[in-house]
Formats: sequence, structure tokens, C-alpha cells
Amino acid sequence: MKENLIKCVLWVAAVLSTMYILMTGWYNVPSLDDYGFIADVERIGLWNLIKTMYLTWQCRFSTFFVNGIIWLIFGRSANLIGVTIILLCTGWLSVALLFKGIACHYNWQISSSLRWLMAILTTNIGVLAFLEPSTFYWLCALNYTIAIWATIFLVYFIFFSTTRKWLTWIGAILSAAYISGSAENYAPLVIMVLGLIFLVRLVQQKTWKWWIDDTNNLLFVSLLVLCAGFLAMLLGSGNKVRLGSEGGSLDLTEGIKLSSLLIRTVKASFILTLRFISRSLYYIALLPLFIWMGKQIKYVKKYTPFTWREFFIILTCLLAFIVISVAVCVFGVSWHWYAPPRAYCFMSFVFVAVTGYIGLRIAQTSDRNSAINASAVTSGLLLCVFFGYILICDYPTLKEYNQYVCTRNSQIEERVLHSSETSSNAQLPFVCKPYSHHWSATTYSTMRNGIYAILGKSRRFYEPQVLLMESELSSDPSDFRNNGLQLYYKADFDIICLTDDGNQN
Repeated sequence: MKENLIKCVLWVAAVLSTMYILMTGWYNVPSLDDYGFIADVERIGLWNLIKTMYLTWQCRFSTFFVNGIIWLIFGRSANLIGVTIILLCTGWLSVALLFKGIACHYNWQISSSLRWLMAILTTNIGVLAFLEPSTFYWLCALNYTIAIWATIFLVYFIFFSTTRKWLTWIGAILSAAYISGSAENYAPLVIMVLGLIFLVRLVQQKTWKWWIDDTNNLLFVSLLVLCAGFLAMLLGSGNKVRLGSEGGSLDLTEGIKLSSLLIRTVKASFILTLRFISRSLYYIALLPLFIWMGKQIKYVKKYTPFTWREFFIILTCLLAFIVISVAVCVFGVSWHWYAPPRAYCFMSFVFVAVTGYIGLRIAQTSDRNSAINASAVTSGLLLCVFFGYILICDYPTLKEYNQYVCTRNSQIEERVLHSSETSSNAQLPFVCKPYSHHWSATTYSTMRNGIYAILGKSRRFYEPQVLLMESELSSDPSDFRNNGLQLYYKADFDIICLTDDGNQN
């Protein structure tokens, strides 16, 4: 009876969180950055877009391949619900397969319904815990989410696959190929982690003949694909063009100072850690659920108790991974600062994985069933209340945002359709008013402003909590966002944004 009650509560939380993500996708639209890319891929085609970007702007070949397909299919959609459903289902599948593979590998007995329940909940919470929440809905930045799914698939295919051998190889190679060209800061981290695992496995097996073990063989080939793709992305000519336009350089020996790298890495790691702490309630809520899940598993062998020593080892490895992740970005952006928060979205699922491991390890030897059940019910109910609350609170904001963007875009489209009839006004720019939003601040904003207040500083920091990209055009008609919208609707007139009093925004 208690297990069924907990399952019901958790399914309600899973449904509510899914409804919130889908609702946001329904009222979301392409960002201003997206329109230009959609117009380009429609105009020159997928392969020419990849070639042009690789030679002149950005060398993320797998990103532009997958994004280009999505732009062609969904670029003219009224909202992003189709993309949202695809991303969610892919994430659910990757996590569910990983749970199944781990259970089969260790001979754990766990029901299929429980695997899918936890897969849906962990995926949804992992997405909502992104450091930059709007990343999940930003068509230009889909690689930051898809790369996470590709990594989960890659881990499943290499270490825990329950599928046929030929399908395992294809899945691993495709996953590795996508990761290799997804982001300059992400691919080397995956290579580093898998490379260390490869070396540890060889040391443990006391042989360098990696080809005699199927897992090592698959791991080695995946690393080759990752390294080859990463070098192709890193050495492409587009990087030099883009860095040159932003005042950077590909010369890694130019102006390198170890002291500068260390100072900036320490500062950026501290700020990034604060960001993670501000999202920590998500992971705290997940811990009792993973402990409860672990108690539902039937184990074949006995496990040693989870100790504080094991916890501190995990914590040390996690902190080291954060610092290395930051150092890669600090080095890669020519010493200016660390990368935007969206570049660290993958860390959300790193924390989910660490939380899941700790929860399962505690469950393997804990006999406090009453406390575990009570904490799982409490956590599930709190998640239900939270997801229900944001569903109700964010609905009017999402609807208002959608109405603003759709009204503006329909007016542009209408003017394009009737431009031949009003030739006298054809050269006049289309003028729109800015979007005045009233979005609540993120928990990180609240935490950072609290620190400022304690330190006696008057500065204030703001980040919007809603999973939206602010759609506000520039007063400069030559701005690339204005141009992108102009190309998207094939308008022969300029598009600008003015404030309510007629001044340029």
C-alpha cells in the first residue's frame, strides 16, 4: 500500500513537470537568433549551411547538421511544441535505457514501470535545473541538450548495452560523432573522462591488449571518433574568423599566463559553484526518491555500507571536474572570462548522476524503511506542489509573451503580403514596441543579491526565471537579429524597435 501511494505521488509529479515543460514549449517561439539560421538553411540548403559555418563562423559540424534538420522541419511552426516533445522523449529514452542496462549488468531486478517513472522525473528535473533555463528551448543552442542525451546513449552502448552487437556499435559511433562536434568545451571533457576509464580498465585487467575485450574495443574506437571529430572542430577555419571578429586568437601560445589562468579559474569556479548551489533544491528533492528507488530493487549480492569516506571521494572528484570544466572554458575564450551558463548545462545531469549514485548506495544497506518511505512521500508531495505552482504562475506570462511575438510577427508578415499595394510606404521601416516583461528572478539572482547586501554593495543582479529568450529587437536595422527576422519573412523594408515614447530602444 505504501509503495503504491508513493508511486502515485511520483507519477503526479512526473505528469505535472511534463505538463510545465510542454506548456512552455507550446507558448515558446523561435528566438531572434534563430530566424536568421532558419532563413539561411532554407535559402542555401543543409550541406551548404554546414560548409559555410565551418569555413566562416563556427566549426560545430554535428550541431549544424542536426540543428539544420530541425530548422527545416520546425522552422515555420507556430510554436516549439514539436521540438520540445522530441527532446523530452529522447531524454526519457536515454535515461530509461541506461537504468535498464545498469540493472542487467549488475543483475538487479527492477520493474519496467519504475524505470520509466524515474527516467521521466530525473530527465524533467535535470532540464529544469539547467543553469540557463531557456537553453532547452533555444533552437540555436539545442546541441547543449542533445549532447547530454548523446553522452547518456554513449555510456549505455559502451558499458551497459542490452541490444544487438551491430546496433550497439552503430549507436556508440553515432553518439561519439555527435559529441565530437557539439561544443568546444564539452567534447574534451568527455574524452578526458572516457580516456581515464579506458586506462583504469587496462591497469585493472593487467594487459595492454585492449582489442581482446569487447567493451575496451568499443571504448577505444569511440575515443578515436571523439578525438578525430574534436580536432576537426577545433582546427576548422571558421574558428579563426570568429575569434578574429571578437578580438581573440587561435594561437594558444599568445599571451598565456599561468597566473591569469589560475586566478580566473578560481573566481569563475566560485561563481559557478554558487550557481549550482542555487539550483541544489532540485537535487535535494531527488535524493530521497533515488533512495526509495534503491529499496525497490532486488539485489543478488550484498553491498558494503555507504561511508563518509566514499562521499568525500565523490565530492572531491566532482569539485575537480567543475574546476577542470571551468579551466577549459577560461582557456578557450581567450582569457576574458568563463563561458555563458548555457555551456555548463551538462553539469545539471552530472549532479543528477551523482545524486542517483549516492541514493542507490545508501539504499543498498539501509534498513530504515519507514524513514525512507516518509521522505520519499514528502519529497514527492513537495515536487507536486512546486510543479503545480509554477504551472499556474507562469501560464499568464507565457501566454502574454506568445501573444506579443505572434502579433509582431503577423504584422510583419501582413505588411510583406501587402507591400506591393502600398508601394509609397515600402521604404519606411516597420516599427514595433519592445516587450515589457515582468519575470521573476532566478534563485541565483536572489542569492547573489543577498551576498551583495551582506558585503554592503549597492549593486544588483538580475536573471529571469522563465524558460524564454527575450524577443526584443534593436533600434539599429543592421543588427543581425533584425536582419534575421527580415530575411525570415523576406521583407524588403527595415525592421526596428522603438520605446513607447517613440525613442530608439
